[in-house]
Amino acid sequence: RFGTPLPGEAAPPSSALSPTAPSAPGGAPTGAGTGGGAPAPAPAPEAVPFSPMRRTIGSRLQASYQTSPHFRVRQEIVLDELLALRRSINAAVPGVRISVNDLVVKAAGLALVRVPEVNVQFDEASQSVLRFPHADVAVAVAVPDGLITPIVRSVDTRSLSEVSGDLAGLITRAKAGRLTPDEFQGGTFTVSNLGMFGVTGFDAIINPPQAAILAVGAGLPRPVVDGDGSVVVRTV
Repeated sequence: RFGTPLPGEAAPPSSALSPTAPSAPGGAPTGAGTGGGAPAPAPAPEAVPFSPMRRTIGSRLQASYQTSPHFRVRQEIVLDELLALRRSINAAVPGVRISVNDLVVKAAGLALVRVPEVNVQFDEASQSVLRFPHADVAVAVAVPDGLITPIVRSVDTRSLSEVSGDLAGLITRAKAGRLTPDEFQGGTFTVSNLGMFGVTGFDAIINPPQAAILAVGAGLPRPVVDGDGSVVVRTV
């Protein structure tokens, strides 16, 4: 009821029904005599063109998402034994610094040869699936122009220290823009790990012509029901 008196209520003065401009100090309406008017135009946005790498990434991943039937399988794992193994290796072997990602890549390589149906590429020309005898695991690496996936070859046959050394060298060359085409083209599977940024889970897009990708989140302490029914804190 804007300005309409209720029964038995006195009507408000007419001045109360008319909007007035807010007053500035001294009683003058705000903006009066200040030379105001239309606000200054907002600055124009900066146009940032796509780099060739970003255009390629965009077109490839858009095509992958449209043509590959994506579905997600999620599983949480308890990491405490893996973290203990990492600590013991790094403490015992001089000059070796194994990361969680190194262990994930090595585990993925072993899993791929146990489940060869996943260790594949799709061949568009022949409309067939190419099954590989060894696991060539690509790892997503952020670089200034976008994202690149250097490949650790035959992960299933390499020692953990060899996988770690190869991966460290590939990441260094990727960030410096010095990878050769054979170091990032192909691969039978990709690992994309955002756990180091605190990301707990995300949906990765398959890296064509591969058939699957592993999205890895952060390990965080959580209450877990142990085998005897007790509740304990584990890294999940």
